[in-house]
Amino acid sequence: MIDVANFECVIISEVTEVTKDSTIIYIEVAVIFKSKRLIVKIEKSLLQNLKKKIIQEFPQCYIYNDNSFQEYISNLYGNSSDKNLKTFYRFSGWYQLSNKFVFFNNSMQNVSSKVTLSGTANEAREFFYLFMKISIEPKKMLLVLLYSLSAYTAYFYEKCKIDGLRSVLYLSAPTGTGKTSVAKILASAILNDGEKAILRFDDTIASLEESLFDSKDLLILVDDFYAKGSKFDDQAFKAKASAITRIVGDGMIKGKMGANRKPLPDRKYRGGVIATGEYIDLNTHSSYLRCWCINLKANSVIFDDSLSTLQKNPNLPRAFFSLWIWWLQEKQDFILENLKNEHNKFLKLCAENFNEPYPRFASNIATFLTINYFFYYFCQDCDITYNIQRTQEIILSEATEQLDMLKQYSPSKIVIEALRDAIENAYLNIADTEDDFRSHNFDGFFTSTQIIIITAKMETAIEKYTIKKNYGLKFNTALKDELVQKNILKISNGEINCKYTKARLISPKRPRVYTINKGAIFHE
Repeated sequence: MIDVANFECVIISEVTEVTKDSTIIYIEVAVIFKSKRLIVKIEKSLLQNLKKKIIQEFPQCYIYNDNSFQEYISNLYGNSSDKNLKTFYRFSGWYQLSNKFVFFNNSMQNVSSKVTLSGTANEAREFFYLFMKISIEPKKMLLVLLYSLSAYTAYFYEKCKIDGLRSVLYLSAPTGTGKTSVAKILASAILNDGEKAILRFDDTIASLEESLFDSKDLLILVDDFYAKGSKFDDQAFKAKASAITRIVGDGMIKGKMGANRKPLPDRKYRGGVIATGEYIDLNTHSSYLRCWCINLKANSVIFDDSLSTLQKNPNLPRAFFSLWIWWLQEKQDFILENLKNEHNKFLKLCAENFNEPYPRFASNIATFLTINYFFYYFCQDCDITYNIQRTQEIILSEATEQLDMLKQYSPSKIVIEALRDAIENAYLNIADTEDDFRSHNFDGFFTSTQIIIITAKMETAIEKYTIKKNYGLKFNTALKDELVQKNILKISNGEINCKYTKARLISPKRPRVYTINKGAIFHE
């Protein structure tokens, strides 16, 4: 080595590092200098740059002949038969390995992760019994728990090529109720010390997207998920709320370019998000469709020893969710064989019980029921007392409440409420007869079965109502077509809004008007 460098090199290992974005092979090289052993790590594809890296990191090292050193390293790597070949995974979550699905975590060798799985069946049982005692509304706590379990099961839904629970769980309650305390216990259950389960809602949309991507197989918490403050804050909330609900609802995060300017693979999202707020206010109907909303009464969470024990002893929730993940791994053949059939069976049950136009609603219910089915077998194996039939009844009962809420916030319902509010409070000045409308300054008139309203006046009334109620509704062509299909808005002379055919004595003399089904507004 005297003619090449003042040190010696030894190949230690060849390590494949797998992250969410890429797979990179590294070479670990020991640099032996004056009885010191210095370690250098370099990408295999950049091995020709080893000289530069060694000199940068260890200035005491010197290379006499560049060409001889390059030849030396090439021969050293080519003749190295004792390299320790290993794969190192640097993320949490499900991964297919040797035809089996494995949930990577720090409890495993060669895995670097923000998740650790550990615990016993006794600890899991204690968690479940304590959790079901922390609220005067145990039925709703059970739904929250099933949602949390579904976050770790979504990967199996993906493998079965069916939609699962593609919704944010929105947990609303007055300040001080304890909703955030409950959500934190669940969302931080398997995280390592120092890792945060709470998504920072004041971050940019791009940062929120990456935070979701980094936790795409986990359950996380978004606290204070509602608009407040200035008009600017409200607009920012709407954009972020829409982004989060769409990522969870659609199961996909916006594409991102890698270092080589090629799209990064696997931007799928399959985790779960519990969002908390003082009241439910999601601005757009599409956001509501991507949420399962649970309202808790004031003081519904009991601040006693049960809650305190769960907060002070993180080993209990960790054990519960660890055992659930281990059970999913052990029983994955059983799950993959039965998941699709059970889900389809429960979709049929939804069709028998609910007449609704929202496909995601049915998929959500079927997923809750399917998780309930598998959780029953998990409880049997863990010696946990669990009533599968009673829980199914609870799920269907809660589903009825969800459907009522979706109808309440549907665009057509909002238009009806906006028109009723405007007419009853005289924001729209509607004449009792067509003659009055033609001779005086009215916004429209009643007939026995219809309400004729000047187009601009009606659109203004709807816009003011949606702003007052903070709904993100646009009175666009798609919504007008929906109103026509539901027999709320009438087509006159082949047009949704048409020119009034008779002359008025005041301006505008022949305005464009909408024709509304009077019975749809006032339920005649």
